[in-house]
Amino acid sequence: MATMTFLDAGEHVLREAGQPLHYKVITEQAIEQGHLASEGKDPAATLNALVGIDIRQREVRGDPQRFTRLGNGIIGLAKALPAGLVAQIEKQNREIQQQLLDRIKTNTPINFEHLVAELLASLGFEEVPRKTS
Repeated sequence: MATMTFLDAGEHVLREAGQPLHYKVITEQAIEQGHLASEGKDPAATLNALVGIDIRQREVRGDPQRFTRLGNGIIGLAKALPAGLVAQIEKQNREIQQQLLDRIKTNTPINFEHLVAELLASLGFEEVPRKTS
């Protein structure tokens, strides 16, 4: 079986699965099915990076999206999602990113440290210094 590009192999795996998958699972299945051959150290990271590049390039060109990121490494086919849902998810993500950036830019150094501590604690890190005042 002839191998495909990373993006073509990813699209093929997602079409067969019929649902979004984590980029590492997509890569594993593409390799197992013989659609992808890679001698790189981390083909999953390559696939993930290429999907991100593809999304950004299509956005700049105004072309329809091929893939969509759903968070936590989950990638889906843009066409597989209900119309408008991809745009709503991307808009929400951009708004949250901007709110966080605005909050970081207006913080004092000590408040920034507290923000980072809150973030680490919410991610499950233990022994994170907590704000005492």
